[in-house]
Amino acid sequence: MGQKPEKRNGRYKFFIVAGLLVVVSALTCYFHLVFGIGAVFTHLFYIPVILASFWWRRKGVAVAVLLAVLLVFSRIFLGANVVTVNDYLRAVMFIVIGFVVAQLSRRIAQEHQQLEAVNQQLRASEQQLKAANQQLRADEQQLRAANQQLRADEQQLKAANQQLGATEQQLKAANQQLRAGEQQLKAANQQLRADEQQLRAANQQLRASEQQLRAEKEKAEKYFDVAATIMVVIGLDEKVVRINKKGCEILGYKRSRIIGRNWFDNFLPENIRQEAKKVFQQLISGKIKSAEYHRNPVLTKTGEERIIAWHNAILKDEQGKISGTLSSGSDITERKKAEDALRESEERFRNLMEYIPGVSVQGYDIDGIVFYWNKASEDIYGYTADEAMGKNLGDLIIPSDLKPLFEKGLEVARTINSSGELLPAGELMLLHKNGHLVPVYSIHTAVKVGGKKPLLFCIDVDLSERMQAEKKLLSYQKQLKALASQLTLVEENERHRIATDLHATVAQSLVISKIKLDALRTSVPSRDIAKTLGEVCESLDETIQGTRSLTFDLSSPILY
Repeated sequence: MGQKPEKRNGRYKFFIVAGLLVVVSALTCYFHLVFGIGAVFTHLFYIPVILASFWWRRKGVAVAVLLAVLLVFSRIFLGANVVTVNDYLRAVMFIVIGFVVAQLSRRIAQEHQQLEAVNQQLRASEQQLKAANQQLRADEQQLRAANQQLRADEQQLKAANQQLGATEQQLKAANQQLRAGEQQLKAANQQLRADEQQLRAANQQLRASEQQLRAEKEKAEKYFDVAATIMVVIGLDEKVVRINKKGCEILGYKRSRIIGRNWFDNFLPENIRQEAKKVFQQLISGKIKSAEYHRNPVLTKTGEERIIAWHNAILKDEQGKISGTLSSGSDITERKKAEDALRESEERFRNLMEYIPGVSVQGYDIDGIVFYWNKASEDIYGYTADEAMGKNLGDLIIPSDLKPLFEKGLEVARTINSSGELLPAGELMLLHKNGHLVPVYSIHTAVKVGGKKPLLFCIDVDLSERMQAEKKLLSYQKQLKALASQLTLVEENERHRIATDLHATVAQSLVISKIKLDALRTSVPSRDIAKTLGEVCESLDETIQGTRSLTFDLSSPILY
């Protein structure tokens, strides 16, 4: 009827991240449009970035990219139309944090799956081994009981034989006494018949015991053959006496191709044959005790080496002498590969965390004791890894005003049930070994696996270069404003000078020229010349008006 829990959780995660994106987008518009600032609300961007990257891994990095684009474009379209270095750094930081968290989430999920698979395989192998051991003990007890019964039957047969011998002697005596009397002969015959009946009963009991022993032996053979682990019996001559079906499957040979062949020369890798032979000879000679558990490879028909975890036992005959060895083993080749793969994965993750440039990582437990200190931590805080290991993180880099917050984070870590953010991420001033403060962007997170105590990690990004760049940028802005003010003042002075020159020199010269031309036009007798001079005077009027307009445009309309 209802949706599966995983789908519902996926929808809840989607709605949570979508709601957070809507909220941070609304805050972006509000802070830009109402207050004209953009540095306060961006700390909230890390919440959807970390949640999306942790839940959806690399796909969640798209949320970081979206918020980075939103930050940059909000500055362009809603803010001051200028994108600062700080804005680019914050945008890049969103993407870096999203990518790091996605990588951590993917690594944790992969390692958890591999660990679960290895644990399940180990449990299954352990259960199979226990069942095989229990069955082997039961078969051994039944075999011992059958042997005891056989010995008892043998003793009864010997007694019957002895009694038969005595009867024969009595028969001889009866024959000798045959002449003594018919009654004694009848008594002897009756006694002989009774002895024969006892002998027949003893023979029947012996046959029944043999049949029971044969059935028990067949049962033991069946259990030996169907065991889920390889079982092999090696004689004193180093040759295979018996091997079960599982052993044939692992080696890739038929049983007839294995029985009677030297175990060490044919089924062990060449590099360990001599050492294995030496140990075997010391074992069957009684010089050393059998190893309860050890690992060594076997060589299959195809030349492949399979790692087997062996359990060995010494076999003895009825006289108590060593007759060979019984070895049972489980194929742990895949488990060994999984262990090696897990070890390589841990090494790659450790190298990644160790050499991230500019990002210091400190690992500490719920008591604040440092167990991990990468190379960037040495560069940022001045402590080497040897100096930091085993020390309290609060005593190394936490200033006194932040210690209550640090202690609160440790208290929270002791009560958490799952991995997640330990303290709110933000910019902090932490202590260097020399005593000066280092500006960083700090993230505290907890990683909890199963029922173990959580492991705490502090991830710090050095902001020293960014703050220096911001200081230089502020200085350049001040200088630019001063230069702009000087340029405006010089421009205004130049406009005033040019307007003054136009008004005081050019305009007055034009007016005087027009007056002289008007006087000249009235005194000229020729109408054509007078008309031409009139046109020149009109042109001068237009020029004078244009000069006045230019003067007013260059400077304020004042009287020059």
